[in-house]
Amino acid sequence: MKTIIILGSGFDKDLGLNNSFEEFSKCHLNPTCGNAEWGAFENTLRHKVLDWYKDGMDEDLAKEINTLWRMCKNRLSNFFTTKSDEFCLNTDTCAFKFLESLSSHYKIYSFNYTNPYEYVELKNTYPITHLHGRYHKDTFKKDMMVMSQGCNLVVGIDADCLPSDAMSNPYIQALVKTHQQGYVKTDLKTDLLHVETIIMYGLSMCEVDYNIYFKGLFNTIAEGGAMCKKIFYITACADSYAAFREKLNKFDKKNKTLDELVKITPIYTTLGTQNETFYKLLNML
Repeated sequence: MKTIIILGSGFDKDLGLNNSFEEFSKCHLNPTCGNAEWGAFENTLRHKVLDWYKDGMDEDLAKEINTLWRMCKNRLSNFFTTKSDEFCLNTDTCAFKFLESLSSHYKIYSFNYTNPYEYVELKNTYPITHLHGRYHKDTFKKDMMVMSQGCNLVVGIDADCLPSDAMSNPYIQALVKTHQQGYVKTDLKTDLLHVETIIMYGLSMCEVDYNIYFKGLFNTIAEGGAMCKKIFYITACADSYAAFREKLNKFDKKNKTLDELVKITPIYTTLGTQNETFYKLLNML
């Protein structure tokens, strides 16, 4: 395996399924962080748990935090159920052409809850590893089924950010991703260190995901020891690419020298499927 593909919410949006956190907040008012990135809710949840721990681990407060978390998961499940009916496929999008061009040579990871193959009709489909669980489109849209779908969505905090004795409380332990029903241990961190080419499509990358999955890769690149030689970053436009690079620099100052160590090629979907750089990438797949 020489190439891995990582899908973010921008891929779904380009495909025609707008399931951004901003869109979610319009449908279901989020009680903590409004119209922000997906990672913002998890950061808010993490701070609530840390404050709970510092203030003496009150049992009633632990129940309140757990209720907030469960409410968000149920609302997410309802959101995806509603959005499934609003899906508007455009076969002229870069996302569709990209999906159509894939082969079994690549390992695909996704930060999205949706599986794109449930929404498009293609002759060939390939396995996708969902890092945060997934929503299954082909279930009955009844209240109990929607609620059970919420169990498949991995939303919460990471064990690394909590003192070990905090997880002795069952209400708090339930929030930890590794203890959730939909959690599946993956090889993404290892794979990132053992491939020559990485394709990121629509990945905004919040700080939590950077620290968990990507920090090792970028640190290894900065130290000159990475196998990775090429990164294709597919995003909407130059502004969104600049925002991505700004985040990387903020997360670690060493990332400012990335271009000297690895070839990073931005591809802008707003330029359409005939964009020369995108066309070359499709021929590579």
